Amino acid sequence: MLPSFRPNGPTYRITVPASASTALAIESNTNVQNNYVALINTGTASVVVSLGNTAAETAAPAVPTTGASTPGVILPPGMNYPIVVPAPRNTFFISIIGTAANGECFVTPLSAG
Repeated sequence: MLPSFRPNGPTYRITVPASASTALAIESNTNVQNNYVALINTGTASVVVSLGNTAAETAAPAVPTTGASTPGVILPPGMNYPIVVPAPRNTFFISIIGTAANGECFVTPLSAG
């Protein structure tokens, strides 16, 4: 059975730069732990998202080149629906980079249940 999700904090808007952003703290506003995060990119450039427990532990995302990998999730441009990925519990940090400075990403902490 698929889990059900509920928002567990405010939605953050991040205008995505063409260089890795400073890690931003994503916080819940309830006493329930975050377990997941909803990510949607409504901009015109692909973006790469990296998550971590602390700002120092959040890997700098990178746009992968041929034969290389990236420490993050790639979001295509112009998404109609968010994707949900596992996230560190409670407050976690997010860093984003775009293939161009035209990404527009929305981030919402979620809890399962």
